[in-house]
Amino acid sequence: MDEADHERVREALNRVLDSENLKSAPALRSILKYVVDEELAGRGSNIKAFTIGMDALGKSDSFDPQTDPSVRVNFGRLRTALYLYYETLGSEDPVRIEIPKGSYRPRFSVHEFVSDNDEIDLPVARNKSRTQKRPPLFLLIAALTILLLGSLYILSSDKFRGDQDVAKSSIGLLINAVSEVPEGDKILSESFARDLRVAISRNPAFSVVLDSNTNASRDDIDYRVTAVAKDLNDNNRFTIELINNHTSQLVWARNYDVADDISVTDKVVRELFTHIFGDSKEALEGRDPETLTAQQLTLMATWVSGPATNALNWETERAELARLAISKDPGYGPAYSVLADKLSYLGSVDGPSDTLAASQEAAASRQKALELSPRDPNAMFNVAQSYWHSGNVLEAVRAMERVLEIDPNRALARFFAGAIPYTCKPAPDEALQTAIDFDASLSPDNPVRWVTLTWIGWLHFNRDEYELALEAEKRSAQIFQIPYTVMRHAAILSKLGRNDEAAELLRSQKSNWPNISPDHFANKTIPKLCRDFPGETKMIGFYKSLAEAMKGRL
Repeated sequence: MDEADHERVREALNRVLDSENLKSAPALRSILKYVVDEELAGRGSNIKAFTIGMDALGKSDSFDPQTDPSVRVNFGRLRTALYLYYETLGSEDPVRIEIPKGSYRPRFSVHEFVSDNDEIDLPVARNKSRTQKRPPLFLLIAALTILLLGSLYILSSDKFRGDQDVAKSSIGLLINAVSEVPEGDKILSESFARDLRVAISRNPAFSVVLDSNTNASRDDIDYRVTAVAKDLNDNNRFTIELINNHTSQLVWARNYDVADDISVTDKVVRELFTHIFGDSKEALEGRDPETLTAQQLTLMATWVSGPATNALNWETERAELARLAISKDPGYGPAYSVLADKLSYLGSVDGPSDTLAASQEAAASRQKALELSPRDPNAMFNVAQSYWHSGNVLEAVRAMERVLEIDPNRALARFFAGAIPYTCKPAPDEALQTAIDFDASLSPDNPVRWVTLTWIGWLHFNRDEYELALEAEKRSAQIFQIPYTVMRHAAILSKLGRNDEAAELLRSQKSNWPNISPDHFANKTIPKLCRDFPGETKMIGFYKSLAEAMKGRL
């Protein structure tokens, strides 16, 4: 490429870096700029995971891409961000930057909108094409729907299946039950394995089989759960391991004492769901959304553990993924439930997203999910979340209870069913202690703990236990945070007279959530959440005080 081509690529790079898609993602900005700079400097062949980790992500010289997946995960997110940018804001950019899957080297291509009589002659293009101006995205989606409605696959990615997609509608899970204790004193038996299978099988996302062969290799199995019973100094214990059957990598492991008050089956299930969904979402990161099925898109968009970014543009992209899922399979209820959840959430935390049209679309999507998937606990969970974000707290509780009717082992639904009735009123000691005990039962590294901890902070806040509330919010923020948690954290700091810290916290979110506003929470969000609590104006007063204290500080 000559200097003019270099300049056009740099202009293309700056447009992407300045876009909403990457403005709040410093890691993605860093690696994109790094690989483009290296390619333009003629060092593209030297772009490797190790050099990216060292030079773009600031890793130490002990960085090992084989054990640290940060480069791979960030490139998956970057590919998705680039795709969404060029489908929306950058749809008419003349030069595009692409990073083909399986490579870290960028590719530059021309996408000029020209007539059939015009000629394209730009050396920068490696793959020149002559196109008409593209139709609106919704027309493309409609056309793709006709072609793709019959292609329903789940979790088929390079991480699982190489380049081959296998027709599946659920995640294959194999359970092995093994005992290392003396014969006659077995604490882990086939009955435990059967209990575990029954508990997991209630969730339609899984297809569970039992097999005594720990080395079983089956194409329909995505994960293996191996439960080993041990007798360590008369202290009977389970060791549970979750293994990706296609990569043989250990995803998660934990020991459980049989003497624990909560059943081992219940504890195992609540951890397995989190880690399986998270690992599955990570496997899909970076795939072109158009190549994913309705089930895969729904998994990518839904509120479960896995790769996530606390940013407005990331959440709006999840809503678009849900819409794409619906376009591919208009009869797939869970996709409607995810869209309802996302639209209600955005309307609650982002002022410009709080529109009548969005509210109506969320309500219609909830109704569609209820009609299409009334016995799907995953869909009902999202419906419950949508009700809550919309201020229908009583309906949210009923929906969470419906989830538990379908799947009694859906522990997080039980947690919410016990906590959200106290959204805007003090919780009794028993309800608070139940929430604390649930959080303590989770593995220390369970990513869901940001949710349990922030709700514990919320319950303390409503009881005027501000120091305890602040401690819970700080611990939650170490894992993850969203506008709800940030604003509550700020409200607690303000209540304690620490307004400078509250202002600094809110300012730190402006790059991710440009419209984040104490006034919106005080006048819209909290009154909406509290409308099922007549006379309970105390919570609204907290946020009005915060809004007043933040005037001139933000």
